[in-house]
Amino acid sequence: MKYLLLIFIISCGTLIPEGKPKVDYTSILQTRYDSYVDRIDSFRDIDGFVDVGHCDSLLFSGLLGTALSVNLEAAEERDGRWLRRPVAYPECYENGKSRSTISRDGLMGVMHWAYSNKRVDVLERIWEYGEARDWFMGDGRLKGADTYFNVQYRGLLAHLLYALGGSEHPYYMALAGVGSPCETYTCHLQVLYLDLLGQAKGGLSQSQVDTLVTTSEKYPDNPYFKYMAAKYTNGDIAPVVDMLLSLYPASGPTQCEFWPIQQNGENYWRKCKGAAIKNVGADFLFLANKIMLDNK
Repeated sequence: MKYLLLIFIISCGTLIPEGKPKVDYTSILQTRYDSYVDRIDSFRDIDGFVDVGHCDSLLFSGLLGTALSVNLEAAEERDGRWLRRPVAYPECYENGKSRSTISRDGLMGVMHWAYSNKRVDVLERIWEYGEARDWFMGDGRLKGADTYFNVQYRGLLAHLLYALGGSEHPYYMALAGVGSPCETYTCHLQVLYLDLLGQAKGGLSQSQVDTLVTTSEKYPDNPYFKYMAAKYTNGDIAPVVDMLLSLYPASGPTQCEFWPIQQNGENYWRKCKGAAIKNVGADFLFLANKIMLDNK
């Protein structure tokens, strides 16, 4: 245990805690949140999954499952082996719709869901499955290269297990960190990673906070990035709430992108013109719920 604590301290370094919000925005967001909850049910399947017609459903449904009830285990083919959408649907890789049966992106959604719902058993199964397969979490091209769970992801998983009282993996805890400079949707994955790591550790290192700030400055129209930067700096989330209420009006979302907060660039908030609205508000529910929980 002393060895574990020593490694834990080394891996954490000096932690930067969350910034304190200046105003309680729960009541401001709650009404908009409730209206989006009422709207989204018609876009969910029997297990609560969203976007099941595509092969990133596990990621988005897992994130939504931090706010609403989702039977995410419908996509667990067997203990620790996850698919990109519930097993009731045609498997993506087998049907030529993806390069592999699972991805780190999808498992990021599982980890957010499991940690939020205190499902240490789910996290333990991921660890056991990965360890037994040399951390190839599924099958696909190049012997499943796209499914490889690298040491940083193992480090994150180890921190989540430790925080929930699960098995201890001090070596991997020390390897949790932050990746190289990101672009567009990879920034979304990096922020998701730091978001979850900060929850498990009770804070982030200065370099990790700097990464959040740099990413937010690079993509200033992304409310998730902006929120995470404010959370670990000055706590001023007023601009984020204003942005959310503007981008997600009471009449419903209008963007031609299912999960806009994963995309950036000039077409980031491009609105649909005469086309079916692709955004059903799942990303708003994920972020609004996070803000309300963090700032109670």
